[in-house]
Amino acid sequence: IVGDDGTVQLRLGREPVLLPPGVGELAAAQHEAAKCVRSPWLFPSAQDRICHIGVGQIRRRLQRLGISGKVRDAALIDLARELPAPVLRDAIGIHGNTAARWTFAAGGSWAGYVALHEPPRGRE
Repeated sequence: IVGDDGTVQLRLGREPVLLPPGVGELAAAQHEAAKCVRSPWLFPSAQDRICHIGVGQIRRRLQRLGISGKVRDAALIDLARELPAPVLRDAIGIHGNTAARWTFAAGGSWAGYVALHEPPRGRE
């Protein structure tokens, strides 16, 4: 969790992601709770504070709240529609091939993305 200037950012990959205010407040509160048990993890393991909880345990907790993998997939599809694969990769810390597959599944190829940032030929 990175918090400067009143915003809350979550770092999962290389770059932190700005969280919306309500979600940011919840993440900051969870981060403070983790500090109370002297753990460096946002979601520490109950048995061993030095480790984080596993993916399976997070999945079960989310399912109890009514959040399934389908919700995650829908969120990734929405992101992939809006972002080119390299930006998606860096933003959420996934492999480049995975980001490209999500972008393709979202219906976008972003094939012209690099061309948008190159100066026209013959001009400097």
